[in-house]
Amino acid sequence: MQQNLKKANSLISIIVPVYKVEKYIRQCLDSIEAQTFKDWECILVDDGSPDDSGKICDEYAVKDYRFRVIHQENKGVSESRNIAIQAINPESRYVSFIDPDDWVESEFLEELYRLIISYDADVSQVQLDLLYKNNSIIEYPLEKEIVLNRKEFIREIVNDKIVKSYLCNKLFKKGIISEKFPKRDTYEDMFGISNWAKYFHKVVLSPKVLYHYRQRKGSALHLDYTCVNADYLKVRIKRDEILNNLESSALKNYNLSKFYWESAINSSKVIARSEKDINLRKSSIKEISEIIKSQTPPTLKLLGMKNFIRALLLLYKPQFFIKLMRSTYFGKSEYDKLDNNLFE
Repeated sequence: MQQNLKKANSLISIIVPVYKVEKYIRQCLDSIEAQTFKDWECILVDDGSPDDSGKICDEYAVKDYRFRVIHQENKGVSESRNIAIQAINPESRYVSFIDPDDWVESEFLEELYRLIISYDADVSQVQLDLLYKNNSIIEYPLEKEIVLNRKEFIREIVNDKIVKSYLCNKLFKKGIISEKFPKRDTYEDMFGISNWAKYFHKVVLSPKVLYHYRQRKGSALHLDYTCVNADYLKVRIKRDEILNNLESSALKNYNLSKFYWESAINSSKVIARSEKDINLRKSSIKEISEIIKSQTPPTLKLLGMKNFIRALLLLYKPQFFIKLMRSTYFGKSEYDKLDNNLFE
């Protein structure tokens, strides 16, 4: 592992894991360099990139000492973040995460810092938009600043609307970042947020859209959509268990089984219609079927007639479920439609 050792006297440490993003990394780093809040360091972990991403990082470190670069053999995004956390300047008090193919507005850090100081919060969050080739989407816009206690935060993150498990649009007190990311490259954010949530006493949300989250074919979430569907369900159930154990009263009115069943059905439907590899299609839907068996059995009252029938087929006749989903759909698959609007 190689790194440049000069450290900035920073208040905020920005962590950017870098892998195979030479097409986008300059826009990301330019947007960090343009921050109106100047008291930062940016730790770039070149995770064995086979392209020129690592060299581009070195260029920025040469011209601006606030960028620091760590070069390593490929270990994955979770381990890259763990290594960066260990390298944070001891004087830093806050940590932000930015993905290398995304970019931020110039007041990104300034707004996050203002919120965390003004409200004496542990975590602050700005809005993000999902950036596609032909459009951008703000899924759940806010009209005003919102302050949440831990119970309210857990309720909102499980609701998955105004608060999501993304790390990238948030600022954390450094002391909160206490547990390592697990060794996985999809949905590692969920484990980070859920493991740190016990330290969240106050979280504040801004309505300002200051983070641009690029949707790419080569990213971890879009690289293998079929496998990610099963993975998401597994991780989501585990995350909610952790949060429920932390604040059980926060989720007492939530019917999580209904969400899990609907998620399993919809994911399996997309895989049945989109996945061209027959064996992968079968194995992925079988995996989802096995995961969902741990939940409360489906009922007509819980799911309604259509989804109740689909749930029974998914559980007991997964091959017939696949045939039914494929025979009742003649258009372009949901995944194909999405794929055409993703960045390369």
